[in-house]
Amino acid sequence: EMRCGVVYCWLEEGADKLSGGGQKPDFVHLDVAVEEDRCLVADMDFISLALMYDQASGGRPRNPEASRLLSEAYRATAVPLSEYTSGMFCTPEVLVKGDIAPNRVRVPEDAD
Repeated sequence: EMRCGVVYCWLEEGADKLSGGGQKPDFVHLDVAVEEDRCLVADMDFISLALMYDQASGGRPRNPEASRLLSEAYRATAVPLSEYTSGMFCTPEVLVKGDIAPNRVRVPEDAD
């Protein structure tokens, strides 16, 4: 499972659709620096829908087959960061393998 043992990141703050476009005051965006070969980019829309069908949430009925197919599309379309091009995915998420050391994380200067 490619989502195990990873840290989920955005390529840029503007890609974050989960915090309501930065409108949630309890969300803090951080800059991280990791080796490119530890990063995989995938379309979060596929896995979000897969989870909704798996858990019967968001008004969708539970449908294990839909969940399986969407999960497979998520895996099959993921690319290494070096192969990612802007616009490839509607909601690109970066999966960083392993931990990120504290000295590789910083609060951006423009953060409130």
